[in-house]
Amino acid sequence: MVSAGPVLRPWWRRLCCTSVAMALALFALPARPGAQDAPALGADWSGDAPAHIAVVDGTASLERDGRIAPAEENVPLLAGDRLRTDKGRVEILFADGSALDIDEYAAVDFLSDSLLRLRAGRIRLSITRLTDTLNYRVDAAGASALIRAAGEYRLNVPDQRAADPQLDLAVIHGTAELS
Repeated sequence: MVSAGPVLRPWWRRLCCTSVAMALALFALPARPGAQDAPALGADWSGDAPAHIAVVDGTASLERDGRIAPAEENVPLLAGDRLRTDKGRVEILFADGSALDIDEYAAVDFLSDSLLRLRAGRIRLSITRLTDTLNYRVDAAGASALIRAAGEYRLNVPDQRAADPQLDLAVIHGTAELS
């Protein structure tokens, strides 16, 4: 019998053993004094996620703190942001799963997660939240639409240059008030 020297494990086996050892070492580290325990993997993080731009199709711009930049996907929206579309459309997703579709040649101000100002154009708001207290509001020049229930709503400012601009509200399903 002839000895061939030390037995070498294949590279992938060495890598796996090293990765497992590192993972075990990381999870076995003691917690820092005063550190809080991490939440469970199944925790609901939806309340922490801000509204964000999900889809940009065409030309759109985002104005924040007086600076105008092209609207890009996955950018969070903050109170005070203004979104304008030219030859494009934008879809916004909210933390509760609701969606806002902004059509071509529209301008929308985000005053909070539940308060929008439609300056021009047409939007579609699909609200999926199934709670008893729902208070979305869309303001326009001279009018407000109060959304009272989950559903689908279309709002339009036909001509913002008119002497008396109006807000058109179409309730596909749901409950809303126009004042």
